[in-house]
Amino acid sequence: MPITKSNIDELLTSHNSANILCNYMRRIEYLKMILKNLAFIPRYFEEKLFYLNLTNIQSISFPMTCFCDIPLSKVAMHIKNYGTYGIALDKKIHLNKDIQPIQYINESSDFCKIISRSFEELLGNNTELDDKYSFLYDCMLSTLLYIKPIYGIMERNANQSETLYFKDECEWRYIPTLPDDIPTILPQKHNNDNGRRFYSDALISHKETWLKFEVNDIKYIIVPDKEKADEIIRFIIDELKIKDFEKYQLISKIELAENFNKDLS
Repeated sequence: MPITKSNIDELLTSHNSANILCNYMRRIEYLKMILKNLAFIPRYFEEKLFYLNLTNIQSISFPMTCFCDIPLSKVAMHIKNYGTYGIALDKKIHLNKDIQPIQYINESSDFCKIISRSFEELLGNNTELDDKYSFLYDCMLSTLLYIKPIYGIMERNANQSETLYFKDECEWRYIPTLPDDIPTILPQKHNNDNGRRFYSDALISHKETWLKFEVNDIKYIIVPDKEKADEIIRFIIDELKIKDFEKYQLISKIELAENFNKDLS
């Protein structure tokens, strides 16, 4: 059946994943900043590349904002890992923006081996590609930004790590188009906490890289409990520079994470 304006809502309604894209976070300050700007500001994150077995590169850092499309009824474990604050956007509205579900790779597969070999060839080639084929480099680079192993180790801090089944995250990524003076992938000498912080801060002044949305795009605002809900309500009423009816809209969208699973604590 062809997609038309009259049937798009029916055809794009998921029956397994959620019909929202939700970004979760650990701190209420992040949630307030997103609401104040009506935008997500991408930040640089490190991604481990152990599953590709590359000779000289163990990880890369690039800017993104991550979402998941896990139904709220199944999100309890996810918010334990990533935070009990969140904003859920209407998925259908944001399919016309540059948001992409990632691909999870079995590191034992031939597919993974082909990708690994391709990167080794590109990284080991000291001569520039013919202009006619330079798009192949861009294609491989884009592939690298949207893949992840099925499972792996997440480092919580310098002394704590955990093995996670990444495929359960149902991850989507927004990766911005950057101005020429800001690199998509950080040079290895800047692939550290200081480098990621410096370039992330630079994106704050480049609003063209932000993922912007409207009040009507928001399906849910998620907070841990009633106390934090009251704080967000006060913030919406006192500090947001939007119309009064939009403030009431936002307040009506607040959901408590503790209701998703009574055992979250």
